[in-house]
Amino acid sequence: MLASIAGVVLLTPAAAGASSDCVTVTHDLRSGEYATHFNDTGSVVSSQDNTDVTITDATGFVRIESVNNNGYCTNLIVDIPSSMVSVSELGDVDAEAGADVTAQWTAQQDLSTGEHYTRVIIDLPAGAETTHAPSDARIISLAWTDSAKDTANSIQDRVTSWFDDGLEQNQYTVTAPGNGSDRVTVSLTDPNGSRTVQSWHAMYRTNETGWSPVGTDADAPVYYTESGDSVEFAFNDPAAEVRFTANPDALDQVQYRIDSYVSGWQEIADAFGGLPFASVKTGAISGVLPV
Repeated sequence: MLASIAGVVLLTPAAAGASSDCVTVTHDLRSGEYATHFNDTGSVVSSQDNTDVTITDATGFVRIESVNNNGYCTNLIVDIPSSMVSVSELGDVDAEAGADVTAQWTAQQDLSTGEHYTRVIIDLPAGAETTHAPSDARIISLAWTDSAKDTANSIQDRVTSWFDDGLEQNQYTVTAPGNGSDRVTVSLTDPNGSRTVQSWHAMYRTNETGWSPVGTDADAPVYYTESGDSVEFAFNDPAAEVRFTANPDALDQVQYRIDSYVSGWQEIADAFGGLPFASVKTGAISGVLPV
C-alpha cells in the first residue's frame, strides 16, 4: 500500500498522475544494487520497456534524464530511494533540456514498510528525451563534517566526538526560492545516509513582525510538513524568512523559548488592537529579554 506524504492519499493511476493516453512504464530504483552503484559512481541507469532513465548526482540533489525510444507516448514513473535524493514534495518541475514536458515530483510512503521515497512522473512523447533538475534553491543540504574528520584517533578525539553532532553549521536561513515555487525542502540526513539530525526547530519573521515559531497551520505565513528524512517549508508569504536550527544546543533552546514567549505577547497585543496597556506589556518584555 502506498500513500502520498502530503495528503496520505492512496495511489490509483489517476491520483498518481498517470495519463490515460500513454503507456505506463515504471522504473523502481529502490533495490540495493541501484543505490550501491549510485553511491559508488554518482550515476545510475535504468532501462525498462524500451525507455531509459539516468539519474546523476548534482551536488546534493539529482538530475534525471529520460529517453522514450518507443513510437508512442509513455508515462514514466520513477521511484527514487532516500539514499539517492532527499525525499521532497516539489510539485511540478519544468524541463531543463529536451522535450518541454513537466515532471511531477512528489514524496511518497510505503505504508507496509514505512519507507519514504521520491516519485517522479513524466509523460514523454514518442521518440522524445528530456532532462529535469530542480533548482538548487528548492532544497537545502546541511553542512556535515567530512567523514575523515569524524575519525577519533586519540582519547581526546574520542571525548570530543561524543559532543560532536557531525554538523559544521547548525543554523540556516531559509527563504522562498522566488522562481515560481513557494516550497523549500531541508534534508535531515548526510549525503551517505549515515548521520541524521536528531532534533530541530524553526522560527519565521515577516517584514512587519518579530520571530514566531513555525508550525503546521497551513494558513500561517510559513508552515512545515515533515516526511521521513526531510522537512519542507511552505511560504504563503514570499517575503518571510525562516531561521532553521538543527540539533539545537542549550543556548539555542533558550533563544527559541524567548522568541516564542515574546511572540505570544505580541499576539495578545495585536488581539487588543494595540491598546496602550497591551503595548506597554510587550514593550517591557522586549526590553528586558536578550533578544
